[in-house]
Amino acid sequence: MKILFMAVNPYFNEAYSKIVERLLLLGHEVQVATNRKDIAKYFKNKYIPVTDIDDFTKTNQTTTRGFLVRNRYGMGDVDEMTMREIKIYKRDKRYVRGQITKYLGFLKHYKDVDVIANFDHGLLNIVVDKFAKKQGILAIHKHGMAISQGKLIWDKGIDFTSWVRRSDNPLTEKEEKEVETYIEGVKSKKSLVGVVPVRPDMNRFKKFFGYTWKYISAGKSRKDFLSPWTIMWRWGLIPLRRYNNLKYYSIMLGPKKYVYFPMQVWDDIAIVCDNNKFFEQHKLIKKIAETLPRDIQLVVKEHPAMLGTMPPHWLKEISKIGNVTIVNPFTNSHNIIRHSEFVITISSTVGWEATIWGKPVIALGNTFYSWLVPKTNIRDLKNVIKKVRRVHKNKVKKFTRDMLASEYDCYFFEPDLKINTKDDNINKITDSLLDVIQRYG
Repeated sequence: MKILFMAVNPYFNEAYSKIVERLLLLGHEVQVATNRKDIAKYFKNKYIPVTDIDDFTKTNQTTTRGFLVRNRYGMGDVDEMTMREIKIYKRDKRYVRGQITKYLGFLKHYKDVDVIANFDHGLLNIVVDKFAKKQGILAIHKHGMAISQGKLIWDKGIDFTSWVRRSDNPLTEKEEKEVETYIEGVKSKKSLVGVVPVRPDMNRFKKFFGYTWKYISAGKSRKDFLSPWTIMWRWGLIPLRRYNNLKYYSIMLGPKKYVYFPMQVWDDIAIVCDNNKFFEQHKLIKKIAETLPRDIQLVVKEHPAMLGTMPPHWLKEISKIGNVTIVNPFTNSHNIIRHSEFVITISSTVGWEATIWGKPVIALGNTFYSWLVPKTNIRDLKNVIKKVRRVHKNKVKKFTRDMLASEYDCYFFEPDLKINTKDDNINKITDSLLDVIQRYG
């Protein structure tokens, strides 16, 4: 099998090289591709076939507009690929479009591969996803976070909406017990799915200096990443913004009726690639609030991983909406869900947690549990609210079974965020990749 292996994050070098070595040992034809000089050098030192995209495109240059037109990439495709870089990170439009042309020009020479293994969520990875869909090539994407700790999930789309392998088979007695134990465990522990923000400590300073060195050593490809100075500026602003946002937080509503809307990380891949029409969440919240009955409040909570990072005027504008209450972002979502009338979300895992609590859920965007709950657009939201019902308990159990069965018993990150490069774990990751390729292929 011909595999194009995309490597863009030097933090994973050791793990990725071991995965590639095992794939080669199993008889697969693997070509590593990267947009970083330091990663290319690392793989060359390991005697692993690697292509530096910058070096490749020096001899295969083309104009941006002409290339996109010839290869039938419309402005909608371009806007989707560049949305995060241009609209959120405020990078130069001409440079970013030049980069996607370079990446697409490189990928065009690998149209005969059987599969592309995509291991991150940067600009190159987004371009890979779009290219694969256009060319009808299978691309497998690694998700950074699984539902269960110590597990790994793969999907054929970078938006991770189709990773659950659904089954119509009834639950066996053993599966019933396992699912009930899992659900009761989630309820009792009130465990959260997602990334927990890391408090500032010495590790953050070490990470900053390490990032600075890697940025400098990346050569011309450093332009693909945020500069250390930008990161330092952002990190410096985060505490100030978080302190400023305290004035917008209210206590929970007590006996009042309310609907819960969990905000999502504004530059997350789930928003950027598949639900980017909801990028400006403060405007979406205003529209949702306008559709609710007068006796119901809308409770809004920031995602803990986005504190102090989103545009400061968002919370200010949300706080001015009469029937909206912004709660402290460290309030446990399970407590908010339990007492809500129902949950409205874009694609947050909070929607899935709400189904476990037996609460009705409305999804405005594409998500991995979309078939469980009604999906609607904002124009029809008022009518959907009148008809929304909780998901049947048996349906939730079957979905939970399928979801847990779709996770793989291996992982990249240890609890302390170090990479697990033990041979047994690497072998399991490689086997899981081959398994998911066979399933989708």
